[in-house]
Amino acid sequence: MTLTLATALWYLSIVARIGVVWRVFSAGLYRVYPWFLAVWCFSVLRALLLAPFSNGSLAYLSIWVWTEPLVLLGDVLVVSEIYTLVLRPHRGICTIGRWFLFVAVGLAAVLAVLLTASPASARSRFPELIVRDILLRMDRGVSVALALFLLLLLGFVRWYPLPLSRNLVLHATVYPALYFSKALALFYNDLFGAPATPFFHAVLVASGLAAQLAWICLLRRDGEEQTVSLRFPRPAEEEKQLLAQLDALNATLLGAAKRII
Repeated sequence: MTLTLATALWYLSIVARIGVVWRVFSAGLYRVYPWFLAVWCFSVLRALLLAPFSNGSLAYLSIWVWTEPLVLLGDVLVVSEIYTLVLRPHRGICTIGRWFLFVAVGLAAVLAVLLTASPASARSRFPELIVRDILLRMDRGVSVALALFLLLLLGFVRWYPLPLSRNLVLHATVYPALYFSKALALFYNDLFGAPATPFFHAVLVASGLAAQLAWICLLRRDGEEQTVSLRFPRPAEEEKQLLAQLDALNATLLGAAKRII
C-alpha cells in the first residue's frame, strides 16, 4: 500500500493524540481536566479502531457512526469543564451559563440538521450513510456553537478582570480555532460533496494535529499556578466597580438558579 501524505498525517495524528494523553498524565493534570483527558483517551481508542480500515469501507463507516455521538458529547463536556474552571468562584453565573451552553448546543445541532438540504445519501440503501450525514451536520452546528461560546467566555473575562491560569487560556484559545476549522471543513464538504472529501479530511487532520502539538508543547504543571490577565487596561477604581457588579450579578443568578432547582 502506497503511503500518501494524508495517510502519513493520519498516523502522525494518532501519535500526537497519545502525546496529549501522556502530557496530561506527566504534568499531573488528570485531576484538573478529567473530561479533557477522557476525550483524548477515547480519541486514541477510536483512531486505533478505525486505522485498519479504509475510509470508504462499511466497517470504517459503522465504527464512525457508532462512536461519533460520543465525540460530540465529549466536546460539550470539555467546553463545560473549561467554562466551570474559569467561573468556579462565581457559582451563580457558572450554573446559568452551563444551562445556556447545553440549550444552545442542542438548538445548534437541531437547526444544523433541519436547515441543511437533504444529502444524496438520503436515497441510499445503507442506513449508515444517512446517519453519517446527519451526524456530520450536527457536528457542524455543535462546533460553531462551542467555538462561539468560548469566544464569548474570552470576551467576558476580558471585560471583567478575572485572572486565569495559563493552561485555561491555552484551552480557551486552541479549542475555538479547532472548532471553527472543523465547522468550515464540514461546510465545504457539505457544499461540494464527494469531490471535497480529500480536502475535508486534510483540514480535519491538519487542524487537529496543530491543536495536539500546541497542547503537547504548552500544557504544563506550573501552568495552573501561573495566572494570566486578559483584561482591558483600566484604572484600579473602575476594576473594583466591575468586580462589585460581577459579584452582584452572581448573587442574583445564584438565587434564580436555586429557585429554579
